[in-house]
Amino acid sequence: MKKPFAILLLPVFLLLGGLQSVQAQTEKELLAQLEEADYQAIEALVLYPEPTRQAILEACLHPEALIK
Repeated sequence: MKKPFAILLLPVFLLLGGLQSVQAQTEKELLAQLEEADYQAIEALVLYPEPTRQAILEACLHPEALIK
């Protein structure tokens, strides 16, 4: 009785494993997305005056200071 149940579950696991590999990103795609995100963040920071940018960058270096 247990053997047929395992045989029925095998295609389900194979299908789920196949779907996961289809959705996986390559390293180049992931790197391109990270570069784009960094570029957008830099573009957003440029709009602020120098003292504000400095404060933002300091907060990024020490995020524990923001938590009370």
